[in-house]
Amino acid sequence: MSKPVMIQLVQHLSPGGLETLALELAGSLRQRFDVRLVSLESDAETLLANWPRIGRTGLPVYGLEKRSGWDLTLPMRLARLIRQLRPVCVHSHHIGPLVYMAMTRSLVPPHRWVHTEHDAWHFGSSRQTLLTRLALSLGKPRLVADADAVARAMLAKRLGSGIQVIHNGIDLTRFSPRDRASAREQFGLDEGQWIGCAGRLVPEKGQEDLILALNQLPAQIKLAIAGTGPLASWLQLRVKELGLESRVRFLGLVEQMDRFYSALDLFCLPSYLEGYPMTLIEAQACGVPVVASRIGATEEAVCADSGVLTEPGKPDQLAQALLNQLASDTVTNPRRFAERNGDANTMAYRYGLLMEAP
Repeated sequence: MSKPVMIQLVQHLSPGGLETLALELAGSLRQRFDVRLVSLESDAETLLANWPRIGRTGLPVYGLEKRSGWDLTLPMRLARLIRQLRPVCVHSHHIGPLVYMAMTRSLVPPHRWVHTEHDAWHFGSSRQTLLTRLALSLGKPRLVADADAVARAMLAKRLGSGIQVIHNGIDLTRFSPRDRASAREQFGLDEGQWIGCAGRLVPEKGQEDLILALNQLPAQIKLAIAGTGPLASWLQLRVKELGLESRVRFLGLVEQMDRFYSALDLFCLPSYLEGYPMTLIEAQACGVPVVASRIGATEEAVCADSGVLTEPGKPDQLAQALLNQLASDTVTNPRRFAERNGDANTMAYRYGLLMEAP
């Protein structure tokens, strides 16, 4: 008997926290649904070429080739795909898919629609808040926030009601402690204490602050940065200007993130903007303590017994927190925290109930 079709709809299916969550959820739900991955931007061939992990899932991928700016032809293409696939549920993520799904709603056969908000920082824009309110009023999806902080922000802005909170989850079998020596050998990390950071190389991720903090730390402390993005050349130049070339490794796009975390003594997320970051849960599931900016919902994603939160944009404070963490002999293993707060099976079960509810 064939399984009912369910669509995971994102803006652009490329490496990132939200997109990784969509893949994790798709994998967890495939026992109950025939899951299809749909990206508003780009085409399927390009998406698969740029992110090999998508192909390894074996899930069908569709790219709707959204034009720059507002694409008023996109709702028709999205509606055509929905009529073709006839899903029992569409699950959208973030504001772009929310708005285009709302525009498509009256053009397609009835189906359930679940929408997840992953952060609240964009509600600081009155334009985006208004767009969100209009889209929710028009489409009336079942609303999910991935953190309590996001739900509170939505309620404060009068963006819907009956919001369910479902924390992002990860594969705890994949993200578990590995042998540190072999992991370091895989990434070419030599002796010393290694701090790791992962994410797109963009201003809002704060990697420059982490580099400035490293410049204040002893020479045996080093930094491995996983990720790609438009700031790559600039960050490499800053490392060179500070004379840190021997202490900083740019690893580019890392597919085996479980191995990456296992190579580290400490993971750091110095961002200016975040929701409920999966990288923090992944690192802690691998037994690695974390230091993160106190923004968005990071407080919900950090083990209070082992992690430290700092104010964003303050490299001096960040440097002290990193030094204290690396010098401590009593840091609690955060694995249990990740098991309680970031299990993909729990996440998928709760989403499954929502997607199948009348």
